Amino acid sequence: MKKEETILLLNEKTDLLACEVSCPSSSCPSHGKKYVYGVPYVIAKCNKCGATYKTDFSQNIYTKKARQLNSMLYKRNKVVIIASEKYENDLMCIKEHFNGFNNWEVSEVTQSTEEIKVCRKCGICQNCFTCMDCGKSYERNPERRKQVCPHCGSARFTNTFVKEVRLTDNEKIRVCPHCNSTRVKMTRTTNKTRCHKCGSRKLSEKHVNLLYRLDIKRKRAYRQEE
Repeated sequence: MKKEETILLLNEKTDLLACEVSCPSSSCPSHGKKYVYGVPYVIAKCNKCGATYKTDFSQNIYTKKARQLNSMLYKRNKVVIIASEKYENDLMCIKEHFNGFNNWEVSEVTQSTEEIKVCRKCGICQNCFTCMDCGKSYERNPERRKQVCPHCGSARFTNTFVKEVRLTDNEKIRVCPHCNSTRVKMTRTTNKTRCHKCGSRKLSEKHVNLLYRLDIKRKRAYRQEE
């Protein structure tokens, strides 16, 4: 049986520092819900006068992901890195870095395309939940940090899958039929003819993403048991 490849993704979605935060506002729908957020700046302190100031904290994605990449390579003999077009230069930097070590085999960077379409019918509501026990939907309670189903009391839930979004009068804004929220993330699919979630053939025009791939593999003399 072929082992699954260990993949590190370098794209806009993963271009974040591992900073877990939570909105402190009790009126916010996301209150109490932890999420990862990119850190745009830090507050620095002068060692001489003690004054504090805001400074840019922008870093390339290799710097941000170096620890994760090293953790992947620690007990594995091979890691595949897939980068979007924006991060091609970062991938080349990683290739040059690992070429300097004697114990790694580094492949050439290969290029491929990925065709993505968006379903116009289904998606995930970012505002309400569906209970995993009774199956009923409900909105977040801003007064409670730990969310529970108001119907059965279960604490097991997931974001609501909307099988068919409701369109407003002008048919331009899609809303969730359960909570009327416009925060609905439509399903993305690589299927060319129909949505893999709801089976609908109502798909957007295709969007082509350019991807780059790099394989880092231990040389035979340095391989270890996984």
